[in-house]
Amino acid sequence: MSIEIEIKGHGGGIGIVVLGYENPAATNSSDANWLVSRVRVGIGPFRGEVSATFTTQDFARFRQQLRAFLEGERSSATFETDEQALELRIEGKPAGAIPISGTIRHLSAPTVVLSFRLDSDQSSLRAVLDALDAVSKELPVRG
Repeated sequence: MSIEIEIKGHGGGIGIVVLGYENPAATNSSDANWLVSRVRVGIGPFRGEVSATFTTQDFARFRQQLRAFLEGERSSATFETDEQALELRIEGKPAGAIPISGTIRHLSAPTVVLSFRLDSDQSSLRAVLDALDAVSKELPVRG
């Protein structure tokens, strides 16, 4: 089972492929909510993929913020993680071109960081919200 969250914009996009719980048998919340993922990037001439772990809470927070952003209740939505493998910031108004900025880090020695900015739109971000709903349903916060 895998769920892909595609964040599309003009000139490229980011894909987060959520593969499942890192430790399905864990019972305490600090271990039970880590998810194994891959982050794919294709922006302009840059292409790549890195492995990453995120938490169910990371996706739940982003889902809540993105929903509020698209409903006009917030001026931004962010995806921030403990390990900082991926950071996204969506700002502006949920109409017309919506700027997304962020960084992708390959957490090894030496650390590689790609910073990017692209413009998206409301329909693309609604598809992101649908994918986040699927992650929340299939891989809920445990404990």
